[in-house]
Amino acid sequence: MIHRYALASKTLPFDLKLVLDDVITMVNFIKSSALNTRVFRLLCQELDIDHQNLLFYTEVRWLSRGNMLSRVYSLKNQLLEFFERDGKEKSKVFFGKLSDKEWLKKLAYLNDIFSRISLLNKSLQGRFTTVIDCVDKIRAFIMKLELWEAKLTVGKFDFFESPSATLGEEGTTDQSIGALVKAHLSAMRNEFQTYFPDLSDLDMKMIRNPFRCDVSSIPDRVQEEFVELVNDSIARDQFETLALTKFWCEMSLIYPNVADRAVKTLLMFASTYLCEQGFSALLLIKNQISSAVVCGS
Repeated sequence: MIHRYALASKTLPFDLKLVLDDVITMVNFIKSSALNTRVFRLLCQELDIDHQNLLFYTEVRWLSRGNMLSRVYSLKNQLLEFFERDGKEKSKVFFGKLSDKEWLKKLAYLNDIFSRISLLNKSLQGRFTTVIDCVDKIRAFIMKLELWEAKLTVGKFDFFESPSATLGEEGTTDQSIGALVKAHLSAMRNEFQTYFPDLSDLDMKMIRNPFRCDVSSIPDRVQEEFVELVNDSIARDQFETLALTKFWCEMSLIYPNVADRAVKTLLMFASTYLCEQGFSALLLIKNQISSAVVCGS
C-alpha cells in the first residue's frame, strides 16, 4: 500500500519539478566537494545556525526529498550568502535562484507539501499497523487535499507552515503560485484516487467494532454466529481491553466463521515495515560477524 502511495505522490507539475531539480543540483554541488562542505559548515557555525549540514537526495530513499527540502528551506539565507561569497559560475546561477521571490514561493510550497506527505508515510508504518489503519490515514489525506483545494479557491493559503514566503503582501494567495499549487493538489488527489480506487468500497465496520454493526450487513451464512458474538458479554469485555488483532485471534477459536473475514483482512501486510526491519536485523548481524572476523584475524 505504501509503495502505491509513493507512486501517487511522485507526480509533480513541470514548474515545481524544475525547482526540485534546482535544489538537488545545489545540494550535490556543495556535498560533492569536501571544500564546499567544509566552507558551508564554517559559515553556519559563524552565523550560529543549528543545522550545519545539507542532506543528500537519493531516488532510492524517496523520503529523502522531504528531509532535503526541509533542510534547504531552513538554510536558504545561509545558502544565499555562501553562493554570493563563492563567486563561481554555478554559484552565481544558484544565487540568482535563491534571490528570485517566485522561485522561493515554489520552494516554500514544496517544503510544506513534502513535509505533509512524509508525515503521512511515517504514520503508515509500524510493526502493529494494519490495513485498516492505512485506509483511515489515506482517506483522511484525500479529504485534506480536497479541503486545501477549497481553501485555495477562496484565496486562503493558511493551511501550510511557510506562509511568509507564499502569501502575498496583503495576506492573500499570489495568483500564480495559487494556481500552480491548486493544480498540483488536484493532480495528487486524482492520483491517489486512481491508485486506491477501492477505498470507498471497503466495509470495515464489522472488523473495527462488531458490536456496533447491523446484522443485516453480515453475509447470511454467518449471521447466526454473528448474533451469538455480539451478545457474548465476555467477548464484549475482551473487545474493550484487547488490541483489535488480538481480539479477533481470540474470537477465531470460538466464532471461526465470523472471525475468518476479520483475520484475513488484518493479516494483510499494509507496509514493508516488517520486511525492512528484517533486512536491518540481518545487516546488523552481518556487520557484527564481519567485525568479529576482522578482530579475530
